[in-house]
Amino acid sequence: MYREELLRWLLIIALSLWAIGASVLLITRKDKLVVIAVSDDTSYVVRNTNQTRERKELLSFVKLTIEKLYSFTPETFSHNLTMVSDLMSEELWALKREQFERLNQRLQKDPLTQTSKIVSVNDLGDGKIQAQIEAQIRHKLEVKTINLKVDLEIRKRQRSESNPWMYEVTGLKDETL
Repeated sequence: MYREELLRWLLIIALSLWAIGASVLLITRKDKLVVIAVSDDTSYVVRNTNQTRERKELLSFVKLTIEKLYSFTPETFSHNLTMVSDLMSEELWALKREQFERLNQRLQKDPLTQTSKIVSVNDLGDGKIQAQIEAQIRHKLEVKTINLKVDLEIRKRQRSESNPWMYEVTGLKDETL
């Protein structure tokens, strides 16, 4: 009986020490950001990158950026803009913020809906991407289709919670064709 009691207390002490050690280890360990990347045909946990995966991710990043910038309603524009601002560099956002805010105010006063379809995406090298899009603008009963050329400058960056992509937009210019 004495031996059973001793074993029970040794087991309790050993488990308590293990629990304390595991808790201390958990508290002192830094959180690791786990990123799940999504491209057109697959999703995966990002541990390392290879060139093919990087190109797919870059294409997905460009498509998302263009979709959020050029497809909107008065109700979704503000949300899209918040999302895109996380994908832009601080410098670019500072340059474009006022322009986007004016557009948002104009949309609230005179609502319209715009949808876009990407016609082509070309990687020009050195972080420069050029896309051609077809935008359809619906204003009241009028529907107008325009073709745009969108020039993006993109650079690699560290992933974060606000921008899970390994890219950010540093330059943005569009023109009507």
